[in-house]
Amino acid sequence: MTGPLRTALLILSPRHISVTAKTFVLWRRLQKTPAALAIWNQYFGSGAYRQRYPDVAESNVNPLVHFLLLGNQERRQPCEQFDLSYYLRRYPEVMNSGVNGLLHFALFGSAEGRTLAKTQPVAPAAESPPSESPRRFFINNEWRRDCPLVSVVIPCFNYGPLVEKAIRSVLTQTFSNLEIIVVEGGSTDASTVAEVRRLEALGLPNTFFYYRPERHFAGDNRNFGIGVARGRYICCLDADDELRPVYLEVAVFLAEIFGYDVVTPSVKCTGESDLLWMVPEPHYPDILSENQVATAALFRRSAWAHVGGFRDWGLGQQHVHEDWDFWIRVLGHGFVAQTIREPLLLYRVHSGSLSSGAGLKLDQQRELLQTTNAALIESASVNSASDRVVCNPWANLAATEGGVPGFLLALPFITVGGAEKLFRTLAQRIVASGQRLVIITSLTLSQTMPEDSSSFEEITPNLYHLSKLFSDDATRHAFLRYLIRRYCIETLMIAGCELVYHLLPDLKKEFPQLTVVDQLFNDTVHVFNNRHYSESIDATVVPSEQLQKSLFDRHNADASTVHVIPHGVHRIAEANGEDAGVLPASAANKLVIAFFGRWSEEKAPDLFVEIVRKLAGHRHLSFVMTGDGPLRDVILTRIKKYGLQDRIYSPGFVADVTPLMRAADIVVLPSRIDGMPLAVLEAQALGKPVVASNIGSLPVMIEDGHTGFLCESGDVNAFCERILQLSRDADLRRRMKQAAQQHFEEKHDAERMLDSYARVFQTIRLTSPKIQAAGGDP
Repeated sequence: MTGPLRTALLILSPRHISVTAKTFVLWRRLQKTPAALAIWNQYFGSGAYRQRYPDVAESNVNPLVHFLLLGNQERRQPCEQFDLSYYLRRYPEVMNSGVNGLLHFALFGSAEGRTLAKTQPVAPAAESPPSESPRRFFINNEWRRDCPLVSVVIPCFNYGPLVEKAIRSVLTQTFSNLEIIVVEGGSTDASTVAEVRRLEALGLPNTFFYYRPERHFAGDNRNFGIGVARGRYICCLDADDELRPVYLEVAVFLAEIFGYDVVTPSVKCTGESDLLWMVPEPHYPDILSENQVATAALFRRSAWAHVGGFRDWGLGQQHVHEDWDFWIRVLGHGFVAQTIREPLLLYRVHSGSLSSGAGLKLDQQRELLQTTNAALIESASVNSASDRVVCNPWANLAATEGGVPGFLLALPFITVGGAEKLFRTLAQRIVASGQRLVIITSLTLSQTMPEDSSSFEEITPNLYHLSKLFSDDATRHAFLRYLIRRYCIETLMIAGCELVYHLLPDLKKEFPQLTVVDQLFNDTVHVFNNRHYSESIDATVVPSEQLQKSLFDRHNADASTVHVIPHGVHRIAEANGEDAGVLPASAANKLVIAFFGRWSEEKAPDLFVEIVRKLAGHRHLSFVMTGDGPLRDVILTRIKKYGLQDRIYSPGFVADVTPLMRAADIVVLPSRIDGMPLAVLEAQALGKPVVASNIGSLPVMIEDGHTGFLCESGDVNAFCERILQLSRDADLRRRMKQAAQQHFEEKHDAERMLDSYARVFQTIRLTSPKIQAAGGDP
């Protein structure tokens, strides 16, 4: 097609040359962009254009050339679905550029969330059912502003004590463009009806209540609720179940951006079961053999209308899972489903539930469902996610209202450790300052590492575990971009998140208002990424001048971009009797030597075991070793091999080590790699002498011989000598206690650290030329 365009360049008058040349360049670009080319092909066909405009056919002009160059000026329509005149009027900058409107939409407008036509959907049923053609295209026109995007239908039958929890779990969702429809389904329990009336009287936001005079089956109650729903998407939540805070947001993202018709969460059972159901990706005909969709899956209302809604099958011996039958018909009619890997539905298992009393065995249900749906099975239409192109994916996912700036914290994972304590403290300050805090993680913890997400969820509901939510990097990358756009993220803080490092150059181009701060804890693990992507990082924060100097000397870092902020912790109260009994009786009247840290190679728990082995003959010493991690089996095997089970008190993972740290007399950190570990600061806050490796920022934290002792990493004999020296000299321990506490007060108080972070965040927004060039508001 490029030949006719070149010919056009030769015959057009000079005043058209500039626009035509620009169009030629963009057309070449479109041909190299598969997604844009697919959008173009959806709306323009040469044969259809000739048929629509006979004068073009009679002139024997190439229809593509005519539409690109003349049709755009004459406001010719490429098809009924694309209103070219409307598009150019709505976006004057496109009209003024002279570039063909459809060409602009295919290359730029679709990704930017621009709308195609002035006609908006007036009812959910306006969405078209799936096409039987090999390619399916969705146009996400803006949903009506007076209608919610999601309707959550909660049928309630005799579940009065539980229904409020279900409703509250929806009201606390991170996605708020929703309505709740509670259907009181004719409960035989009068207290349930009274409870629903009480909840209605509370005036809960966006929550509507309907009462049915007699008992109805579950499917019928769902159909009733969906019938009055106004949302594009439906979620049917049973009154005894609950949703995790991010579920609807993630589900809507997958439906709007990728065009899925059904999005199902994985399931965590509660109540009388703790089963974890990792839902497989639903497919037809696999759905005929087993139900692959959770009850609370999000689905398009148009899919419900297309298949005729839910069907009920009776009670007791006649009961069949009506949702299984519904999903069979939805997938069998060509609608496409996707799974969220993380268990975001809390499914309550109890003896009073309908499913627990089902009489028909699963094999019988399967046979009955296949027999009932025999005609569908004969003519089933199967589509896949790869068959679809979504146009205007951002139409209903605009930035949140209110103008609240967003702060994104990118972590590899959330376990129990010093880094998490630091970021938890920082997170509390960020939220207190009025910013919206969004947290992502990119890696899934091994089973030997405890997770501590709940402590962060108490600070912000916007916590997203990307590796658990999505199965592929492309979707994770798209969701990260969605978060930045949706929550108006101004500051992105990275702490070892590999996924985000690699995306930084593209993110800075796409979001020029973004300020990027990288937190380094040491000069080994993440320095390579920090230096490799330094052009995209506005500021690097390190805990010590020593690490700052290392970046200058070894990596030629720009001095103006590296900021020293020593770690800090809140003051810890000394024991006042409440810690009695935290140690075994064998530790009574002995000096306690303690190790607090993750059982991993860098923290060297194996070296602590070797230290205990050498000191085992000193009966006046007792040893404590908390923690868990990838070396757990190795450490426990070594303790048993050396016969130290009675010498080392090892309670495993301890959520709060403060009582044990208060009970300790000497704290030992034999790390191979470390930065500025918070365990040292907590020990100093309590006045505990610390014997640690002379690595990382530890020399900044510990003044050798004054606040503690430093030994060469791996020198077990040196560690033993210092521990024995402290154990024999009570006056030395007393002096070190006073010096350690004074050092903590002067250098490592949490409030001092938080004020320093606030100054750095403000400074880089005020001084960054990239932010100012983008028109950023400091």
